[in-house]
Amino acid sequence: MGEVTFASESRKSGIRAIWEKNGGILIAAACLVLIALAWELEKQEMQAGAVIFFILAYVVGGYRKAWEGMETLIKEKDLDVDLLMVVAAVGATIKQRLP
Repeated sequence: MGEVTFASESRKSGIRAIWEKNGGILIAAACLVLIALAWELEKQEMQAGAVIFFILAYVVGGYRKAWEGMETLIKEKDLDVDLLMVVAAVGATIKQRLP
């Protein structure tokens, strides 16, 4: 008997393969778009919208590495560069926005 493959399962595995191969590029592209939108809103003096898009860019760009860093911290009890870079980026943002 042959194995039956459903279209949804095949599509899921195809999407997963694309994500595993190009996930970093897709995340970088999403961050670039979010930062461009935030920059444009800032130029038009729409500060609240700009801040929202900048925060979204931080979350989208940093989530994956922050998660990996937290896993390393919890499982291996070790700080790695991923977590340290996310903490540094958050700290730089807070310092930049404070008066």
